[in-house]
Amino acid sequence: MYWCTLSNVENLVGNTGVRERLKGVLYSSRCPHAFVIAGPRGVGKFSFVLSLARGLLKTTEEAHPDLHVIKKEDVIWSSNPALQRKKQTNIPVDLLRERMIGGTTSDGSKHGAAVYRTPVLGNKKIFIIDEAELLDESGQNSLLKILEEPPEDTVIFLVTSREDRLLQTVLSRRHPYSFGPLSADEMHAWVEQSDKRGAECDWLCEWSCGSPGVYEEGERVGVVSLYEELSAFLKDPKTVETVWVVSRIHEFLNNRQEVVLAENPNASKEAVNRGGVELVLRLFEWQSKQFLHKDKLDQNTCIGVLCSEMISDIEQQSYANISTKVLVESLVVRWKQVCSVVAGSVVV
Repeated sequence: MYWCTLSNVENLVGNTGVRERLKGVLYSSRCPHAFVIAGPRGVGKFSFVLSLARGLLKTTEEAHPDLHVIKKEDVIWSSNPALQRKKQTNIPVDLLRERMIGGTTSDGSKHGAAVYRTPVLGNKKIFIIDEAELLDESGQNSLLKILEEPPEDTVIFLVTSREDRLLQTVLSRRHPYSFGPLSADEMHAWVEQSDKRGAECDWLCEWSCGSPGVYEEGERVGVVSLYEELSAFLKDPKTVETVWVVSRIHEFLNNRQEVVLAENPNASKEAVNRGGVELVLRLFEWQSKQFLHKDKLDQNTCIGVLCSEMISDIEQQSYANISTKVLVESLVVRWKQVCSVVAGSVVV
């Protein structure tokens, strides 16, 4: 059996069981042709699937003619000028037509179906769609026939952190493998392996909820500093003006947006802001869990439960057409209201 030795794959920690099962089935004589690889973002799903694909194709090269990776960022490489200019909020069906399923795109160009071509170098070709939840309904529907009856020489992976956003008709035609968050011990093993240093490591391990990818992003954009500034409000909201808290969160989101857009000028501001709001929600969720960690049922426990429900509601709203400004104001005001209604003060 051949495995490529990519450093980012060798450094993967956690989800050992699902990774071994997936390896086993891919090298079996009855390998399925379509998979959904689901789980929280930042736990190594895509990196591992990419390593499996390179192993199946017996290559360590970055590019291979039989390995097709499709991401929302790929629109900038499209031959369609309209796609090139498109903000990277989703994976357009036109991109699928160009890179995988074939057909006529919105600019009138006709494309052959790469999924039905003969492999170039071996006896297999592999398609990986990252963030598959960003396929809209028409894009997912366009995959149904291929997922149901894929060519014998083809393996398709749909990698997603939001399996609930995939159509049931898509889910019914795949073999599911679910990754989970890393345990506390696994996160600390990953921190040691990554040679990270600093007093904030333990806090970031807790805050990131078992996701090395989220840990690294939080470290990079200064979530620890944001928490230190907001900790007084999070513990006892009546002691801090909500206007200042809202302003500080917006400052954090704007700074993060500048960092992300400097790295990828074609990124969608909407998607970037949604990602920033997710980081802030994780910070509030972390504090709500501290209330729940009490040894007895008391006002803190009630606050923790109500705050968690409120955060879940705002997270759902973040996927609707609601502005970041409104989401942040709602989060801060509702946090203060919940804590004030349950008790006059919070003891942490």
